[in-house]
Amino acid sequence: MAAKLTGNFLQDMQNAQRLMNDGRLDEAESLFAKMAKKAPKDPDVQNFLGLTLQQQGKLPKAKIHFQKAIKLAPKSAGLMVNMGLLLKAEGKAGKAEEMYRKALALSPDMTMIYVNLGVVLAEQGRYDEAIEIYENGLSKDPRSPDLSVNLAETLADAGKMDAAEKRFKGALEIAPYSLKALVGYGTLLKNLKRFDEAEAQFKSAFSLAPDAMEVRNNYGVMLQAAGRISEAEVHLAEAARLSPNLIQSQLNYIAAIKEMGRVDEAIEKYEELLKSGENSEQLISNYLLTLNYSDQLSAEEIAERHVLWGAKIGLGKKAKRFEALSRKVTKTGASLRVGYVSHDFRRHSVANFIRPVLRGHDRIDFEVFAYSTNKKADEVTNSIKDAVDHWVDASSLPIEALRERIIKDGIDILIDLGGQTGHNKLSLFAARSAPLQITWIGYPNTTGVQEMDVRLVDARTDPETPNYALGTEELVRLPECFLCYEPTMELPEIGEPPFKRNGFVTFGCFNNLAKIQVDALKAWGGLMKRAPDARLLLKGKQFVDQGVRDRVCRLMEADQSVRERVVFRGYEQSQESHLAVYNEVDIALDTFPYNGTTTTCEAMIMGAPVVTLAGDRHAARVGLSLLSAIGLEALVAETPEDYVACAADLAADRDRLAGLRAGLRKKMETSPLMDAEGFVARYEEILKALFKKSQEA
Repeated sequence: MAAKLTGNFLQDMQNAQRLMNDGRLDEAESLFAKMAKKAPKDPDVQNFLGLTLQQQGKLPKAKIHFQKAIKLAPKSAGLMVNMGLLLKAEGKAGKAEEMYRKALALSPDMTMIYVNLGVVLAEQGRYDEAIEIYENGLSKDPRSPDLSVNLAETLADAGKMDAAEKRFKGALEIAPYSLKALVGYGTLLKNLKRFDEAEAQFKSAFSLAPDAMEVRNNYGVMLQAAGRISEAEVHLAEAARLSPNLIQSQLNYIAAIKEMGRVDEAIEKYEELLKSGENSEQLISNYLLTLNYSDQLSAEEIAERHVLWGAKIGLGKKAKRFEALSRKVTKTGASLRVGYVSHDFRRHSVANFIRPVLRGHDRIDFEVFAYSTNKKADEVTNSIKDAVDHWVDASSLPIEALRERIIKDGIDILIDLGGQTGHNKLSLFAARSAPLQITWIGYPNTTGVQEMDVRLVDARTDPETPNYALGTEELVRLPECFLCYEPTMELPEIGEPPFKRNGFVTFGCFNNLAKIQVDALKAWGGLMKRAPDARLLLKGKQFVDQGVRDRVCRLMEADQSVRERVVFRGYEQSQESHLAVYNEVDIALDTFPYNGTTTTCEAMIMGAPVVTLAGDRHAARVGLSLLSAIGLEALVAETPEDYVACAADLAADRDRLAGLRAGLRKKMETSPLMDAEGFVARYEEILKALFKKSQEA
């Protein structure tokens, strides 16, 4: 039934607002539109008509009425706030900020202006400005829970954890039943790995609103971080059900499935989202990364999907055309400006391989820039800052602004260190931000991005056969190994061989659970039967979960005698204590088809020889490359059967095993794998040749 005017303005306004509040938006729109025709100069009618249209997603029409309202009442701060919210919804953060600042000048005591302005600034990564706005707002309204919680969240985003915790506690004193405060504080405690305290906050939130998506989602993410993955899956599945159109909740749920090792199930769910029309860059990258873990897909299938979906990544029409500048490079001429882009300039796997390169660059021929996209920093971050000529904190820069900065810096060679991993900045490369663009270290496959010129590999990871040239980049093979390893901490001492004190050999694997797929588990089950007194130590945060442990044993086809010899270890508080656990491992077992990289290097430098299986793709041949670089090709198998035999034979030869343990660290330190000076010299020659070639093209 169509809404009708009564002729009484106040009554009509109340009726229309009631319809809007009841969600009967079509009827509310109709009634407000009729009122606007009768009273075109009433700013309230124009405003409510705009709000009704905005709630229906009709943003262009809503904007027209907000503009009319502001023209009729140019000193109304509330109208400007509504316009700011619409502009933000349109993705026009700068225009929204401008509108909020005009509103603030008119009404400096209006709390909602500080709240909304702070959100716009924080979402752009302008944390210090957002903090100042929230603090100014709190000086006017010190008991505002919204301002207190937003300030606490922004302090946490800025890495100011102590101040953030203090603010969350203050917010909960003001509003003890605030879901936002409880969830925000729980998330902060989760990030600090204080899981028991975090759970207490989430339980309080859950008791208040068990069907709130944000509670379920964040509680699930916390449980996942704590390794309680089966419980996490329950909450994340429910969050996804409660918000079927919210992509982030769907991605969190699928990530939990992947973390449990159910990789092919995760792939199916990613593909369902992609088929539904979702194509955010985060979804694409999560999907492509997960493909690498599968032992059911061929190398060709994985590469083809990278090329297909990698083409969707980019800044599109927003990106200005890149103007390539020709620069002569000679020993006595201008140095090459090389820029490294990474989220992982911190204690992270990538740092083990990039730090010696950054420190070793020839400063006559190269000027080194590091673009860090992560606000988090630690002692490794500080050492990397010291190793480069220019450190750029890009964590707060929108992607377009970062691209402009890179172009302004005159970067000749831009190097991506993440590929399709989380928090990547492949849009920079898709939009062409430097004359020569290279991907290296952080990803075991093609990026699929057409504008990525080169991927650095070696002849063992990527032999010169058609199967290894399926991506978008030219494969350029570094001599020896494509990596140069350097630990990022002081290493624990290597203990005596564990078998001497135990009387049995202990196999171990500390790799990510997603890498531990069915074929590898079956091989391990066969190995345990072949070595009936051996133990298998599996370490990872997910192994605190009984469901995960049961699934692993089931896929190993382990009978009771084998199950009793599988030992599970969870999270260690420090990297040093994590590495010390290798003193309980005699032989490390590599995963396949996705080999370990940092885990392989850590095992060997802690005296545990690694048995690996060489497969048919880069991810499956990194173990071959690392072991060959230190002269341990004998521990590289070609088939699962050979892999089992190699590990079993090594376990049976106790003298050989003890000799390997005693000499492995020295063997690594004197090998090409850790020869930073030689590696960097060879690497730089390749960079010069590639840049020269790019200028001649």
